[in-house]
Amino acid sequence: MAIVVPIVTQYNGKGLQSAVKEIGRAEGGFAKLGAAGKIAGASLAGFAAAGAAAFAAFSWDSLKKASDLNETLNKSRVIFGDASKAIEDFAITANTSLGQTKQQAIDAAATFGIFGQAAGLNNDALATFSTSLVSLSADLASFSNTTPEEAITALGAALRGENEPIRRYGVLLDDAALKAKASAMGIYEGTGALTQQQRVMAAYQLILSQTKNAQGDFSRTADGMANQMRILQATVADTQVAFGAGLVEGLGDAMGATGDLTTVMEDLRPLIQDLGRYTGEYIGDLVYLLKALDDARQGVTDLVDSMGPLGDALGFVGEATKVLWNPLGAIVDRLKALRGETAAAGDAARIVCVARGGQRGCGGCGGNNGQAERRALVALVANGIREAVTQSIGAICQRRVGRQRAGKGIVGGGNQIAVHVQGNAAHPRR
Repeated sequence: MAIVVPIVTQYNGKGLQSAVKEIGRAEGGFAKLGAAGKIAGASLAGFAAAGAAAFAAFSWDSLKKASDLNETLNKSRVIFGDASKAIEDFAITANTSLGQTKQQAIDAAATFGIFGQAAGLNNDALATFSTSLVSLSADLASFSNTTPEEAITALGAALRGENEPIRRYGVLLDDAALKAKASAMGIYEGTGALTQQQRVMAAYQLILSQTKNAQGDFSRTADGMANQMRILQATVADTQVAFGAGLVEGLGDAMGATGDLTTVMEDLRPLIQDLGRYTGEYIGDLVYLLKALDDARQGVTDLVDSMGPLGDALGFVGEATKVLWNPLGAIVDRLKALRGETAAAGDAARIVCVARGGQRGCGGCGGNNGQAERRALVALVANGIREAVTQSIGAICQRRVGRQRAGKGIVGGGNQIAVHVQGNAAHPRR
């Protein structure tokens, strides 16, 4: 039997709301901690080194956001004048009422205030015009599930005469609708083009009339997850700005010395420039050295690779020397034998010479009487040398044929080599 268990879930934002309240209470504590920043500011470098890197980054970001808020306040005070106090009071609760930070609310109000000034508004009327559009941006973002920044951008574009961005929020503006609204407001006589002032005021009224469904949506859905997250993020950001403002206050004395620091940095600029140039040259030399070392390494690698064939060649030379040694020895022995035969042949030649009328002990026969004997002696020596050389070459060639047949030959193929003696020379024939 199947058992069906119904499960009903519903988001409860009480925990997140409690977290927002606790962060709000902590904001005052952070402000007091920042007010005591004069002591921390005097040793900020040591504090950052001893603390976590994350806290140092948080502190720096807090300083930057506090500075951004001060810049936004200065702009707002210029635009709204005496009414700027109303803008600042409106922004104090923007985190919970709009899901926007104090800086975001004031900056958006200043943006809309510029358009209001173009429409001829000032003082409290200008403040009301601007704050109403800031509140509307939060409602449009909540109703259409966009960001407040996107809604602010669309509203500003509509006031400038760009109608496309505001259409995603259900607002349709065209020239005919703007003229009709301006005429109904009594600021347009019905002829000619609208002025900038007429366009801004007509667009403002049309936007309000066409966004009635979205108006108040942020407040209605403040307990939902999306808006609770916006509130939490805005509250955390405002708390960080409060901490940064305290750091700025505590570091006031140190910030006063920035002028002296600027002068020192300007004096050091040529030295720093030279340091950068020398560093670049050093890096360039280092790269060149590394390239040269790499080329040398490649050369050594090529040399090592070439040692293989060279070793084979040297081995062949050694073996060839061994092959030649015995035949050369035989040649030497044969020459020694021929020396004795030559001496005997010389004696015989002289005997023949004397028998034919020459003189004994003359050192050879002159004229035509000794030519035949001398030719016989030369032939005897030549034949002995030829025989020795032929034997040597034959032995070398036979060894070579044996290496080629074994697959070890360095030159030539495996053709049979024979020794052919022709005339007075011996030739290897393939």
